[in-house]
Amino acid sequence: MMRLFGKTLAKAGREPRRTPSLGGVAPVDGATGPRRVDLPSSADELPGDEFPGNFDTGHADRRRDRVLSILTFAFGAQTVAIMALTAGVMSLLPQQRWYPLLLTADTPDHMLVKVENVADNKAALDLAEKSWAIQWIRYRHEVLQDDKVMVQRILWLQQHTESVLLSRVKAVSQKTLAVARSPRHLKRLLDEKSLAMRQLAPGYWEASFRVQQWEDDDTGMGQPRGDLVLVAHIRTAVGAVRLTAEQAESADPSIAFGFRVTGYDASFANGSEGGGA
Repeated sequence: MMRLFGKTLAKAGREPRRTPSLGGVAPVDGATGPRRVDLPSSADELPGDEFPGNFDTGHADRRRDRVLSILTFAFGAQTVAIMALTAGVMSLLPQQRWYPLLLTADTPDHMLVKVENVADNKAALDLAEKSWAIQWIRYRHEVLQDDKVMVQRILWLQQHTESVLLSRVKAVSQKTLAVARSPRHLKRLLDEKSLAMRQLAPGYWEASFRVQQWEDDDTGMGQPRGDLVLVAHIRTAVGAVRLTAEQAESADPSIAFGFRVTGYDASFANGSEGGGA
C-alpha cells in the first residue's frame, strides 16, 4: 500500500512537502532552488496586534521612569526650600540696626527721666522738625566769611534735601559760595528775633524772617547794606530710617530722624520774588 502511494505521488510529478524550520531551506513551487527564511529582526515584525506589550519592555525601563519622577519632585521641593530659606535670611539682614530714640531729662539736674521711640511722641517730633526746618532756612540764606563753614553748610543742605529739589539747591549754593568768596566780603545773617514760623499742615511750614546784610570796610565794623524781609514756605518730611553705624554715630540727630526738605519757595514781604530753593 505504501508502494502504491509513493507511485501515485511520483506519477503526479510531486515530492512530499517538508515543513521548513527556522533558518532552514524549503523548496517553493515554481522555483528552481531553495530560499532562505530570514528571522524577524524585532518584535514589531512579529504578527499580532499586541506588540510591543508589557512583556516586550523590561522592568528596568519602568523603574527608570519611576525614579526620574521621584528625582524631579525632590529637585523641585529642594528648590522651593532653598528659596524660602534665602528669603528668611535676607529678612534678618542687616543683623545690626540703629533707630533714633527720644530722651527726656530733668532740666535742673540733667537726670534722665524717660526713653521712648520717636514715633511714640508726635509733639516732640514736630518740635524737632520745626527746629531743623529753621536750620535749613538759615543755611540757605546766610553768607559767612568762613569758607570751611560755608562748605560744611552746603553739604548739610544737600544731605537734607529731596532729590527733586537737589539740583536747584546746588545751583543756589554755588552762587552763595561765590558771594562769600568775593572781594566785597559781604555777610548775611538771619535775624533770630524777627523769625516767626507756624505750621500750616503736617510737614508744611510758613516762615517770615529778616536777613541782615553787611559789607566789611577798613574800620572792621562793617557797613549795613540793607535788610531783606522774606516770607518762605517749606515742606519737610521725617521718618525712621535704617542707618549705618557711621550715620548712627553722627553728632547730627537730623540724619538719624531722616529729616529732609521736599519743597521750598521764598519771596520778599512786599510780594516780589525772593527766589525758590
